[in-house]
Amino acid sequence: MGGAIGEIALIRASNALAAAFARSSYLRSMYRLRFLRVMLQSFWSRKRALHENFPLTFWAIPLLDTDVSRLFTQTYAQYMGLARWNLVFNSEFRTAALQRGWTPVTTRETITYRRSIKAFERVRLVTRIVHWNAHRFYMEQTFMVRGDVRAVCYVEGVVRGPKGVLSPTDVFRELGVQRVAPSLPEELRRWVATDKEPSVPRTETASPGGFAG
Repeated sequence: MGGAIGEIALIRASNALAAAFARSSYLRSMYRLRFLRVMLQSFWSRKRALHENFPLTFWAIPLLDTDVSRLFTQTYAQYMGLARWNLVFNSEFRTAALQRGWTPVTTRETITYRRSIKAFERVRLVTRIVHWNAHRFYMEQTFMVRGDVRAVCYVEGVVRGPKGVLSPTDVFRELGVQRVAPSLPEELRRWVATDKEPSVPRTETASPGGFAG
């Protein structure tokens, strides 16, 4: 009995230590390095059309991206932020974003976790724009390991420039192109309808039993 309690205490202490390490400057430094990698790789990549998939690959680094075994919740968010920049840098948005200082900004997101992502696993994160309307863009971000879907996130967002927020209509006008929005996926209709013009960024999470992290 005493041995089991001691083992549980050791695991909890190890997880707490890993979490503290992940919040340190190492995590910020890793984010900057990964962001730089995304940006530099884009210069050698072809521009993709907005309807295409935008994949990005990560290795889940133990004690940095994970605790002793599983991916931290904040690591999912970090990966998704980098993947949205990957979309900006590798799409029709690239030139305008660099010249005009455009930034992707999230206003809402809802994520469903299916299975844990473990330390040392190679994660393929696929981002795609699934819809836009007069106010917001909507993206799907899917986490996969060896073809197995581990989590799916839907993101609502805008493009912010030096003079403020740009609607999708403004964005395409600035780009000098016309685009027809894909139909809103059925699974998103209810979620989008709950808040058609959100003004305050916030996050919604649908996670079974505190699974993430």
